[in-house]
Amino acid sequence: MARDSFAGYAPLYEQIILAAADNPDLVARVLDTPAGAHWSLPLLAATHDLVLSEPGLELAAVYRGASDADPVPLFLEMVHDRWDEVAERMLTRHIQTNECGRTAVLGPVLTWLAAGTDHPVARLDVGTSAGLTLLADRYRLDYGAFGATGPVDSPVVIPCAVTEGLPPIAGELPDLAANVGIDRDPIDITNEKDRRWLVACTWPGTGRTERTAAALDLAQRHPPDVREGDAVADLGAAIATLPDDAAVIITTSWVVGYFDTPTRAAFGQALVEVARDRPIAWVAMEGAGVADEVAQAAAAEAPHATDRSWDVSVMTVTYLHKTRAEHCQLGDVHHHGQSMAWRAPDAPDELWTTA
Repeated sequence: MARDSFAGYAPLYEQIILAAADNPDLVARVLDTPAGAHWSLPLLAATHDLVLSEPGLELAAVYRGASDADPVPLFLEMVHDRWDEVAERMLTRHIQTNECGRTAVLGPVLTWLAAGTDHPVARLDVGTSAGLTLLADRYRLDYGAFGATGPVDSPVVIPCAVTEGLPPIAGELPDLAANVGIDRDPIDITNEKDRRWLVACTWPGTGRTERTAAALDLAQRHPPDVREGDAVADLGAAIATLPDDAAVIITTSWVVGYFDTPTRAAFGQALVEVARDRPIAWVAMEGAGVADEVAQAAAAEAPHATDRSWDVSVMTVTYLHKTRAEHCQLGDVHHHGQSMAWRAPDAPDELWTTA
């Protein structure tokens, strides 16, 4: 993961995790934890959380960019000396990368879909965590020469490079008749430790740490509508709360990839069930093949995953209504919203436009 996800993007974490992988003592300690913690992000987030709780540490200064000290010995020493504290976080917390940067690749899709219907548009964000992506209209989404969306004075500025195509970038995102998120374990943004954990799940040296903190401050002033609910069992009930005359967009951003295979199939069937009564458009930003797998549970003729590197993320839309389903790819996107290659059709599918 270090070479694929961190290289050229998060050099501090790349350096640390490669050194950690070559440390037999640390590897043995990690492997002694439950299987769910046997990857790099739980260790990195747990240590980052400890660092954030003690800003006077030298490693904290390195993470903030205020020190040029070598992070590797500082990291290894902290994990060795304070393993019980690190392990406790790894065992009691789970990764919730509530990345507000993902709104940069979502914004043009919302604009594109809203322009394709005469109905009001309502959105349900599944796996919303603290709901930071629900605040897309309060962020400044900056696409460089292609334009920008959102208030110019927003404390949260999200740059996104357009590498291909001409995405529909508007000055403002469309008004939503409802903008709701559900999560099995919502983050309480008024709880200091929960807020800190969300920041800890970001990667130092990428700008995400500071941006997430600013987004959390914004969320405290403008609380998003986040409700407790399961992605499968409670999907229908959540959709039922949306305005009856609204065209419904369901969004997931790097959530379904964490589902096991049976849960992905169950989610696909849940989409089919809610679409029996009203048209929906499921917009997914996930790893290559993830949305395709779910779409196959909704439509037998949905295309199979394309042959891509595992670390490429794909933006897709699946339209469902009654017994019909259509699935298409909208483009490739960076998993934190850094870039977007737009390949959407000129207009949404007729299942959406006739909603």
